[in-house]
Amino acid sequence: MPLAITLRIDDPDAASVTAIWETLLAGGMEATRRNFAYAPHLTLAILPDAPDEEDAIADTLAGVAGHCAPLALTLSGPGIFPGPPAVVYLAPVPRRELLDLHQDLDATLAARHPGLARAGHYLPGAFVPHVTLCEATEDPAAAISAVLAGSAWPLRLRASRLELVRFHPARVVASFAMG
Repeated sequence: MPLAITLRIDDPDAASVTAIWETLLAGGMEATRRNFAYAPHLTLAILPDAPDEEDAIADTLAGVAGHCAPLALTLSGPGIFPGPPAVVYLAPVPRRELLDLHQDLDATLAARHPGLARAGHYLPGAFVPHVTLCEATEDPAAAISAVLAGSAWPLRLRASRLELVRFHPARVVASFAMG
């Protein structure tokens, strides 16, 4: 099971994302059900092969969290990673603070854990910030329509925790307040 490093959306702001998940689930998009196992978040890194390094990675993450301030996120609307099956997500406005956090995290992981594999689509230059809504849908147009109809845009959220999470099923390994 891979590890993920996430930027967790604060309560009560997370409720707006959870409400979108519920709308998609009610619309028959069963792939959304898996989201409910973990809080709404933005994934900053996927570490596919780190079975024995949880403690060391958690120490690294604690250091990164301690040196960065909580972030304000503005989710501008839905997007699609093409499939099949497609992944539907919410796109944050890519503010400098978010991109700097991502760059700092990646550089710190590379320096402190030089042999640690990191999923390529989460590396600087390839990273597309997103909050996943539905990991696998055969009808992305229906998902996008449901998302647009059910929410007021943009969504303004706050995130103040970095977490190390083992997936699937989701299990929080470590959680650190930012700042």
